[in-house]
Amino acid sequence: MINQLERWAPLGGIIFVVLLVIGVGLIGDHPDPDEPNQNISDYLGDSGAHTRNIIGAYLWAVAGIAFLWFLTYLRGILRAAEGAPGTLSNLGFAAGLAFTVLLMAGGATIAAVAGAIEFRDAPITEPDLVRTLPQMGYAMVLLGGGFAALVLVLTTSIISLQTGAL
Repeated sequence: MINQLERWAPLGGIIFVVLLVIGVGLIGDHPDPDEPNQNISDYLGDSGAHTRNIIGAYLWAVAGIAFLWFLTYLRGILRAAEGAPGTLSNLGFAAGLAFTVLLMAGGATIAAVAGAIEFRDAPITEPDLVRTLPQMGYAMVLLGGGFAALVLVLTTSIISLQTGAL
């Protein structure tokens, strides 16, 4: 069973990309921060937009799980190629974990207003929540997650160039 999981683990990377791209199209259905209050009020009453935001956040979470499957496989290959103590492969793995956490947390933050309204009937009337929470989520994913992904790419590239592992 473990060999089957390992054999199909690269598929986790493909699943990650597909779910992330679809999720981006759904999670971003909210007003821009510079839109007038009327547009934000319209969004607060738009159950369809909320549903798309929530589905997008769930897709990002499942994409994160698929990425972890791929990441674990990648770490095994890089660690075996690098040898002990595996500093770069461990650093890359930690960076991949950080990216995954920030992706999931960012997705939840982007869809927080939609989730509060749809799941809890929260009486959100403050337009600044709609303006700031999605921006905070994007900052988590793009800033923190982006740098973490950069470390993963760099460590993978260095090990691959040094050992010819990939």
